[in-house]
Amino acid sequence: KGNGIDDVMLYGRGAGSLPTGSSVVSDIMEVAKNISYNETGRLKPFYYDQKNIYSPGKIQSSYYLRLEVDNKTGVLAKISAKLAEQKISVLSIVQRNMDPETAVLAIVTSKCPRSYILNLIDSFNSLRSVKSVNSVIRIMEA
Repeated sequence: KGNGIDDVMLYGRGAGSLPTGSSVVSDIMEVAKNISYNETGRLKPFYYDQKNIYSPGKIQSSYYLRLEVDNKTGVLAKISAKLAEQKISVLSIVQRNMDPETAVLAIVTSKCPRSYILNLIDSFNSLRSVKSVNSVIRIMEA
């Protein structure tokens, strides 16, 4: 009998000895585990656990950079020099000409700290031959 449903009648074989026994053993194992770990059976909030926090500048990743540059001789050499100054190695670099005056450079770096990339962007922005740094995307490992 229930307040919302009135009289209820259940019939049938029931769970049987094996499912009931399995359920009872499972409950006993859970109680034993809680006793051995001095737990109450409630989930412990994970946000109280000690976490390792890294400075964003120290996290090492590869990066994809997209630059709009002057389409002139020597620009790629200047870009390479700035990468070398920051000790950043290049995995790949592709240049596409947009028009006679402008080229787009797509650069994928090897792993390096984010702080190196931020310094690199500042040094790119100081070059007259770099019109803009359009994209800086961190590449996550799968």
